[in-house]
Amino acid sequence: MNIDAFYQSRSGDWRELADLMNSARGRLSRLNRDSIVRFATLYRSTCADLAFARREYAGDAIHYSLETMVARCSSMMYEHRAIDKRKVLYFITTGAFASIAQRPRLLFASFLLMMVPWVASSFYAVANPENAHGLAPAGVESVIERPSADFQLSPDEKAQASSEILTNNIRISFFAFVGGITAGVVTIITMIYNGVALGTTFGLTVEAGNGGVLWGFVFPHGFLEISCLIVAGAAGLRVGWALVSPGFRTRARALREEGRQALASALVVAVSLFLCGIVEGTISTSGVSAPVGITIGLSLFSIFWGLVIQGGIRDAKRERVKN
Repeated sequence: MNIDAFYQSRSGDWRELADLMNSARGRLSRLNRDSIVRFATLYRSTCADLAFARREYAGDAIHYSLETMVARCSSMMYEHRAIDKRKVLYFITTGAFASIAQRPRLLFASFLLMMVPWVASSFYAVANPENAHGLAPAGVESVIERPSADFQLSPDEKAQASSEILTNNIRISFFAFVGGITAGVVTIITMIYNGVALGTTFGLTVEAGNGGVLWGFVFPHGFLEISCLIVAGAAGLRVGWALVSPGFRTRARALREEGRQALASALVVAVSLFLCGIVEGTISTSGVSAPVGITIGLSLFSIFWGLVIQGGIRDAKRERVKN
């Protein structure tokens, strides 16, 4: 094939590719889906044309023109992706919270796994305090017999208490989340165990006549703390369910997709537990009045679940627009 015939047969595709490059203005994300697919097809055929031109017309203008075009296309297709600030902002304000709202049934299952044993063990502890002591965690006496929710801690002691509380909460949430890799078995055990331990502690404290002190301590941080544990449990169940029932996906793909969303939920839990640890170590241990404690606790609870709900709504709208 002489060079004129080669140019006449292929120049139409080259002009189309050049038009797509001009429309993209250096970024393929500016093109729609069909245009991107067409761009890739034309890029591959142009690479083949360049290989042919190098062999048959080396040194000719058409050879250098194709090299320039292919180089520009390559830089667009394989460019280093800078961090998209809009995507980061969307993840922080919506995406991470939307990951929690995506699986309401697993949230409800996690809630039941903790709260049913909690309620049952609380009633059992009130009715049978002697036997219930065996179900309570070590050191429960210091909680049951505490005369006041004011721990009378110094600022340094409050900071240490916050750190210890945060570490303990993250440890429990970690087991609940990572336990999903065992098909959810460890997650289920973790949720039930903590429900029994917390419920027994509550029941023994109420039975000892110290319920008022307990509520004064729990109200400021408890609503958020329990929410975090339930979300961590739901994230672990999400991973476990991906292994047990991947649907039409391979287990590897299901685990990758569900695990990514579960990790986003776990990040929300980690940040929320940090705040929870500060509140528990500084406010809950200061003996605030019940109205103040309830106001703080319900405010944190409302903000947390408000973000989850709005995240789910905005994410659902975004998916509808994309589809």
